[in-house]
Amino acid sequence: MLDRELEGIDRTTSVLARALQGLSARQAAIASNLANINTPNYKALTVSFEAALARAIAQKAPKLLVTTNSRHMQAPGASVEPVVSAEAGKTMRLDGNSVDLEREMISLVDTTIRYNALAEVVGGRFALLKRVITGR
Repeated sequence: MLDRELEGIDRTTSVLARALQGLSARQAAIASNLANINTPNYKALTVSFEAALARAIAQKAPKLLVTTNSRHMQAPGASVEPVVSAEAGKTMRLDGNSVDLEREMISLVDTTIRYNALAEVVGGRFALLKRVITGR
């Protein structure tokens, strides 16, 4: 869905969209962690995407593409997808649950601030494009 929407847009907007996608996945993981804070043996989820996004930007690929078919060639920077993983071996409580409420809340605030800042940048880019197109 997002991949098709990213086709044909400029590199900066594509990077911003990928970052928003990663932050959105992180918010969903945090929500899952908080919802399962009292579930025995639940392992907290983490989301990583920043390193893959930085590598894709450093490669200076024309676009951050994702292949839509396994037979397509992989473009440089194409694997910029959020990676969701469960924390292994980290148990802070006797019931085996690894969710740390304070860490989750800090991560939620950080993620929300970053998401809102990027959304403002994207909104500003589209407002500028609209102004250029309409002349107002």
